[in-house]
Amino acid sequence: MNTTHSPMEAATIPRVLVGLVASWAVAVVVGMASHLMGAMLGVIIGSVVLAWGWRSSTGPWLAERQLLFNPAAWGIALLAFSPFMPARIGPSVAGLSIDDAPLLVGSALLALGVMRVEGLSALRQPLALPLGLFALWNGVAVFLSDSVTVASLLRGVGRWGLFAVAFALLIVVARRGRDWVTLMVGAMFLFGLLQALFGLWSYAVDWILLDPNVARNIGMERFRWYQVLFDVVPGRITGTLGVSSNFYGALMLFPLLLSAAFLVRAKVWSEWIAYGAVMALTWFALVFSYTRASMAAAVIGFVFLIFLSRGYRLAGVAVVLVVAAVVFTPALDRFDEGNDRFNLAFNAFDVIGDNPLGGLGPGEFSEELGEDGGRAIATPHNSYLLAAAETGLIGGGLLFLATVLPAAHVAIAAFRRRPVELTLGALVAVMAAYGAQTLSNNLFHIPTVAIYFWMAAAAGIGLVAVDRSTHDEETRSATLEEAA
Repeated sequence: MNTTHSPMEAATIPRVLVGLVASWAVAVVVGMASHLMGAMLGVIIGSVVLAWGWRSSTGPWLAERQLLFNPAAWGIALLAFSPFMPARIGPSVAGLSIDDAPLLVGSALLALGVMRVEGLSALRQPLALPLGLFALWNGVAVFLSDSVTVASLLRGVGRWGLFAVAFALLIVVARRGRDWVTLMVGAMFLFGLLQALFGLWSYAVDWILLDPNVARNIGMERFRWYQVLFDVVPGRITGTLGVSSNFYGALMLFPLLLSAAFLVRAKVWSEWIAYGAVMALTWFALVFSYTRASMAAAVIGFVFLIFLSRGYRLAGVAVVLVVAAVVFTPALDRFDEGNDRFNLAFNAFDVIGDNPLGGLGPGEFSEELGEDGGRAIATPHNSYLLAAAETGLIGGGLLFLATVLPAAHVAIAAFRRRPVELTLGALVAVMAAYGAQTLSNNLFHIPTVAIYFWMAAAAGIGLVAVDRSTHDEETRSATLEEAA
């Protein structure tokens, strides 16, 4: 009989969270005098806190459920660790570099854990099929676009195919039961929180790594001279991603909305304090990315979570956080700044019109298009338009189906059973928020951030399947009792 509480329900978890926040505070205070000393103290104290939490709660929970030495469990952990790998670090071979390692190795571990239990036939997951078809179409688009190279094949059919396989594997293990869903959710929550703490530390002590030979914009990126917050704030948080702060802001949606769900579920003051502190920190980590789309997406996520869970006290907390961001930060000024999203979208439509079948080829949407010095074009800042521009209308439609169908499957099940179990409500909220932001940022083309969407979708699919199975079992038991 399983007696150990899940990691998100154990009494030690609030203490672990408070300990992590305290280690962050020490790192900030000391880091203002010495970046190196502050970082070292934060890492040392935080590691001690995590080790204590592992020994007191997480380790025994994994061991009791025979997950501690299960390769699929470690594959999930490695996939959740993906955002900690800085982009463009180290050598790149045919479009692949070190930051792809967590996705590659994590998927391999997942495959090993699934093959030895369910077998390869388990990969036939209908909700992962559109993503697999999109991966295959990327291969077709390479040949249609006349840009056949090893790099384009790996960026297209290779990377998207790996996502399709990883997603199918995640669905398989999520359907095994709530323990696996808890593992996925807990991993996203923990690593998302650690990213938030690192980003906030970088912002507070004004630390940034700017080395184009290694990585770029680790910690923060500076505002440009023509932007409204130039020289007003230290910069925009990017965390360890080393890419645009837009993607960091999207990543923060996950720990933010998960902590909001845990806050609604809190029963004692220690949980209220711990999850409230985490929710506030992750919210301001998102705000300090100064990404308008992320802030708007977070509000959309709050609305979904409040509606699905009927957690109306969360509405008060969300309003307080939004007002605090408006009053105490210059984030609102960003909304006074113009943007070029409509122009980028119309440019993308032009490109799609010129190449409606095969597009430009995977990864070929460059900053300059046209052999005779045509107009400068940035990416469409929209996942579906970028997919259509690079792989044609069929590719754009397949990516849309690949993302919307799993999210709709989970959301419809959640809407039918309001109020929902809070974890399911949080997963629907993060998918809705992520989906809203990808209309303004090409999130699905950033592997180290997009993997969280596929994990959330798989966890939601698993919860729906488990709840349906439980309901069917209860119905059968009731029918047998009546017959008896």
